[in-house]
Amino acid sequence: MQNYIQKKLAISEEILIPGLIDKNKLNPDFNINDLKNNLSSNISICRNSDRDLTKKSNSSLHLILFSEVRKNDIDISLNCGFEKLINGGYLLINIENLNFHKIELSGIMMYYGFKIIAAPSLNKKKYIFARKSYEKSIIKKPALNFLISLDRVGMGGKNIKIHKFRSMYKYSEFLHQGMLEDEGMSTMGKVKSDPRITPLGKFMRKYWIDELPQIFDLLTFKIKLVGIRAMSYAFFEQYPERYKQKYFKVKPGLIGPIFDEKTTGFNEIVRIEEKYLDDYLNNPFKTDFKLFFKTLIMIFKGLRSS
Repeated sequence: MQNYIQKKLAISEEILIPGLIDKNKLNPDFNINDLKNNLSSNISICRNSDRDLTKKSNSSLHLILFSEVRKNDIDISLNCGFEKLINGGYLLINIENLNFHKIELSGIMMYYGFKIIAAPSLNKKKYIFARKSYEKSIIKKPALNFLISLDRVGMGGKNIKIHKFRSMYKYSEFLHQGMLEDEGMSTMGKVKSDPRITPLGKFMRKYWIDELPQIFDLLTFKIKLVGIRAMSYAFFEQYPERYKQKYFKVKPGLIGPIFDEKTTGFNEIVRIEEKYLDDYLNNPFKTDFKLFFKTLIMIFKGLRSS
């Protein structure tokens, strides 16, 4: 199975920049102009990914300050920053000219392996302070349109593209892994206090509108009508190995088990889904028939799948 999880980088040294960074924390009272007086070869100050930065050796810098980055330059700047910083190195970016929603900006940063630590105001300008903490995503073209296709774990561990109408801010899928690590899941198998869903997305999810494009996936035989929903790689990683081996033997479904506030936690989700997989492997038709009508009843009660 090709792994779409962004692995955490091995960070071998603590970076200390007197007055600015100490023990992975940024001094909010730091005068950004003082960096210009720091002649250290481990620090680079530039408007964006300019020639001076591209001449630097890869994985050599401790800190890069982008004093002026525009929306059209963000991808080039972050990619260059990832190449030039050591593992655990820092980016400090002036975001005055970046017209992104904070969730979208966080997602873009994570796509390139950077985790935002703080969003300080320095010298009366807005910045983000981020650390090179993860590998870059191996996904070449993130899904950014209203109709999106997302990478999911399919039968046999193969990667499949599942279609949806976007109900979250752009690049939100790249935050899923870190949110599971930092905040865990609710009893319904979702990220706790998930801020990634847009106001329109909440309406779409309430009435299952975002799921409609998966009818195409059903008709092209990527999924079957009833079964465990095709999972993101970050979510799939939470499951025990015995479960994964059973999951690989069964095609994902469009209509799957639904979990509500009565669900006691993730262990119960695993138990319910694993029982479905065991039953399906013994008697496929009967198992899907029962789950189909049980799920429809819960949908008509207004519940949402996990």
